[in-house]
Amino acid sequence: MTCLYAYVFDLAMKNLWRKLLVLVAMLVCLITTSESEAVLIYPRCKPAANCEEQAFQSGTKYYYNVTGTRGQNGTPANQQLKVGWDMEKKALSICCNCRPGDHGLAVDDPALPAMPRPTVIKTLEFVGCLVPKVSYNDAIKALNITFSCNDCELTLSALPAEPRLEGYHLKGLVINKLTITALSENPTTRPKKDFLNELKELKNLELKEGVELEEEFKTLLPKSLEALLLFNTHLLLPPVNTTKKYNQTHWLQRLPSLKYLTLAEKNTKLLKRPVVLPPLASFPKLTTLILTDILLAPMPDNAKWLKDSNLQNLMINNCGLEKLPHDFFKGANITRIYLKHTTLGSLPDDVFAPLESSLHELDLSNNQLKGPDLVRAVQSLKELKILRVNNNPLGSLCGSGQYYYKVESGLPKNLRRLELRNTNATRICSDWTENDYLTEIYLDKNNIQFLWYSNLKMRRAEKKPVKLSLKNNGNNKNPLKIFINKSDFNQCRHESLSQNGGTRKRVQVNLILNSLACDCNAYWLRELLRGCSLFTPEEPNRVKCTRPSGIAVPLTDYRESLTCSYSGPCPSVCSCEKRQPDNATVVRCAGALPPAPSWPPDAPGYPVALHVAPGTLAAVPRLKLVELHAPNNNITNIDKEDIPETLRVLDLRNNSIARITSAAAKALLSLSEHVGYKVSLAGNQLACRCEDEFAIATLQRAKITDWNRTQCVDRHYVVDKRKLCSNDKMLPTMLGVIGALFILTLAALFLLCLRPRINQFLFNHGLCLKYVLKVKDRADDPMKTHDVFISYSHKDLEFFKKLIEKLERYGHSTIEHCRDWLPGQSVIQQITDSVISARRTLLLVSDNYAESKWALEEFHAAHAHAMEHGSARVIVVLCELQSLKKLPEELQLYLKHNTYLDWSDRYFWDKLRRVMPQPRVVPPSVKGQSLHDKAVTPSREIIADPALLLSRLSLDNDLPLSKLVLVAPVYQSHDSSQESSGQASPVTPVVTEPSQLGINDKPSFCSINVSTLASNILRELPAPVFQAAVPSAC
Repeated sequence: MTCLYAYVFDLAMKNLWRKLLVLVAMLVCLITTSESEAVLIYPRCKPAANCEEQAFQSGTKYYYNVTGTRGQNGTPANQQLKVGWDMEKKALSICCNCRPGDHGLAVDDPALPAMPRPTVIKTLEFVGCLVPKVSYNDAIKALNITFSCNDCELTLSALPAEPRLEGYHLKGLVINKLTITALSENPTTRPKKDFLNELKELKNLELKEGVELEEEFKTLLPKSLEALLLFNTHLLLPPVNTTKKYNQTHWLQRLPSLKYLTLAEKNTKLLKRPVVLPPLASFPKLTTLILTDILLAPMPDNAKWLKDSNLQNLMINNCGLEKLPHDFFKGANITRIYLKHTTLGSLPDDVFAPLESSLHELDLSNNQLKGPDLVRAVQSLKELKILRVNNNPLGSLCGSGQYYYKVESGLPKNLRRLELRNTNATRICSDWTENDYLTEIYLDKNNIQFLWYSNLKMRRAEKKPVKLSLKNNGNNKNPLKIFINKSDFNQCRHESLSQNGGTRKRVQVNLILNSLACDCNAYWLRELLRGCSLFTPEEPNRVKCTRPSGIAVPLTDYRESLTCSYSGPCPSVCSCEKRQPDNATVVRCAGALPPAPSWPPDAPGYPVALHVAPGTLAAVPRLKLVELHAPNNNITNIDKEDIPETLRVLDLRNNSIARITSAAAKALLSLSEHVGYKVSLAGNQLACRCEDEFAIATLQRAKITDWNRTQCVDRHYVVDKRKLCSNDKMLPTMLGVIGALFILTLAALFLLCLRPRINQFLFNHGLCLKYVLKVKDRADDPMKTHDVFISYSHKDLEFFKKLIEKLERYGHSTIEHCRDWLPGQSVIQQITDSVISARRTLLLVSDNYAESKWALEEFHAAHAHAMEHGSARVIVVLCELQSLKKLPEELQLYLKHNTYLDWSDRYFWDKLRRVMPQPRVVPPSVKGQSLHDKAVTPSREIIADPALLLSRLSLDNDLPLSKLVLVAPVYQSHDSSQESSGQASPVTPVVTEPSQLGINDKPSFCSINVSTLASNILRELPAPVFQAAVPSAC
């Protein structure tokens, strides 16, 4: 109303924007007000009523002080009223005697608080409230409550014995469920036998906790009931009448709509009277039957009890059942069976056979069954998903003994949940670890004392985690012990959740433990549970580890230093133990060591942790040490061999260490990055000499824990020593080094300046010619067809003749332009080809050579080729040269930096032979060929006689001239002595192609005139003798 008044007030204002703003504010106000009012809807005291509201808690519980009447006699009573109100669920609970000493209020007491406006309620409960004088329907309406619907539930909890509940009290109610519990069993609550007459459409009735019913009540139950629960109702059932036939009507058979029936008693006197139940086929809609603490009467024909029934759930608990007939379930189609707290000692083999394809859940807990009987009875249940056989003396279902071997239990393969608590089981069967669907295994309170890693590896067809509960196994003195080693831990970390194992894959295991036997092996179990994702422990801080001493500590607090016994070699004054984390052998020596101690075997994977007594060690033992604890001993030096790569802890405090070598310091520095590294050296007096400066600097970076307390021999701390080597000691060393470098530099410059003279001296004396000449010869180089190309001036012909005579006498093949060059070709190209084809180029340098243009071109080509290949292939011979100044500048520069020969030298010919390459062996067929004889191959026929050639050609007029090569050796006289002897020395042959003779080849054949050919040959070739090479195939 406040918001509305504000709007009306501002509506008269002329400002339009002001009006819109006020309108928005009013809407927000209304929404907020409606929400707050909805939250604050709860029972409130009526005006002028003896009722006082108190504080409420969380908006769901409200307290009132009410002064009302006690019972129906009008006696005043001051009560505390507690109201629980859940607006969302539309549930209201009114407690009339929740405070000790209160005697309750009547439901129709005018002092009771009511709802502020009409409110629909679906769930209504009166706790300890007296029955009203009027009907509950009228009393509820007085509370401003609407309570009438097909799913409404009324609960009368702790109903007092007086006044009694009668039929008119429930008149006018339309409810689905009625629940009544008694205030106490003495006196009991005894409703009138017809109190349900007005509830013709009641579906669900629960009478429990001391509600005592009269015998006639059984015949007055509403026929609309679908669920009936009678718990401790003291309902007097008829005694056993063995002559009574089952076709007579039973009082339960008057309830045709019954679906759920629960009969439970806890009166021991009543248990002595057996209960007779009719065949369940007479209840066409009954699906669930629960019998608890009921003594079932024996039936003449048990097969008829379940036959043709629609029962789905059968639960029989503590009903005096001693045995099951083999046809007990014949004709049934049950999906869930609970047979608990019976005296069953065995089961017929085929008792569950009729339920082979229907039974999904079976609970046989708290009986006296044996393992073999159970397996035979249930192994045919193909669709069984849940099996509970807790608290039965089954024993192990897969063998016994400490050591495991794969044995299956024989239980159904399709199980999802298996409970075998307190069954004397001693092991985990192989078909539980290798299974398609089993995801929950409960083996608590059994005699399993030993398990291995293989027993905990679960593989399933479905990728779901497996819950494995192993609480309270073994006994108090010897609890469960799980053997896990380092190899198992590494395997678990590397294994994948999806690792293939046929159609089954590795899945995660949720371990539930509470007590374990912990020795040194438990370390790896703890690491497995910490570091392997395949195992997730549930509340590991509650898992108690019982040590050999009997002390139990949480598994998370398990100490790593716990060791195992060791039986290998051990010094006589020492004790040896095995440590699991690093497989180290812990050696603790209490006295002086013998001269040759019998140390345990050591290896990189099995190191030694050595603890020695003070004053018993003078040198570090050469072992694969992981720890050395040797304070207050007599060690003087630390070498590299004293620092193995396995070392992690080194305690050498208060020894006599004066020097640590640089190699040992480097070794400590390389180990400083490892986990667990710790080195202590305080109490030693290091020499701290100049030669120790590098070692000290390295140790400063080696993370020594007490380095700031380590001293030098002068009692100064090492960290205060900036430099160990002073400048006055370093100056002579530095001057010596600088002087040596200066002398070496001068020597190098001197040798560089005198290099030409040195090379010439070495060359003149034939020393180090490979270095001087820098020639790289390959005897098999296909490009080098000749040994030497001679470059000279035609004015120096006399010198040339003597030179070539000597060279060919030595067996060298030569090239020279007058003899070997072809007429009509480029001179520059022939110079280049000659230089490339020769292993050496010999320059006959004279005054005439300097004046020859083509001689200088030959020098340039040879020099360029030598520079390109990085080799001195040029040989210079000075022949009657008057002065080097007459030579071109580039030739002078070459002679200034390279060696040469002098014709006038008396050792000229010896030196020439030294610089020439080794003569090659020339085959007879090729010997004497010229530079251009490369086209001649052994597959061609050589004809030296002109007449024979002409006759050959005359016989074959169609000879293809494209394959005809004419070779004419040219003969020249070299000196007068050879001419007088009549001997002619053959020079390089000249190759002439057919086209040079004026003969044109044709594609397929060529007819040739012999006389024309002969005249052309004789005209072209200068020699009287020629050869023709004709293919053999022709």
